[in-house]
Amino acid sequence: MAKGKARGFFEPPSQKAKRYAGELKRGKNSLTGEDLNGNTASYRMGYLNSRKQASKARQAYVRKHRKGKTSASLHGLATGHKKASQESRSRHMKVMTEDFPKDFISDDEWDYVEAMASWPKHGGQ
Repeated sequence: MAKGKARGFFEPPSQKAKRYAGELKRGKNSLTGEDLNGNTASYRMGYLNSRKQASKARQAYVRKHRKGKTSASLHGLATGHKKASQESRSRHMKVMTEDFPKDFISDDEWDYVEAMASWPKHGGQ
């Protein structure tokens, strides 16, 4: 095993899928060296199948929503989007300040809090 590579639980899904495919091909668990029994082999097949199905669903979603749209509209850069976004944000801010007057911090107050975080610390003298 290469130094610094995650294996098992913390392994990224793409690496885990590659490892599982290799284990199914060889019939042995690459971590323990034991032969795969029916349960472990079926788990690995199910894992690979679910990744394949999820990939197909993502691709279908992208194809469906890309049809007839320019790349600018896909990324929210179409005209009117910024205006609608600002209107939506202002409505949200108004509702939040009305419903949660003591819990809600406005943008100006939040800017002040962030500025305070960068002030120099005093040693309590």
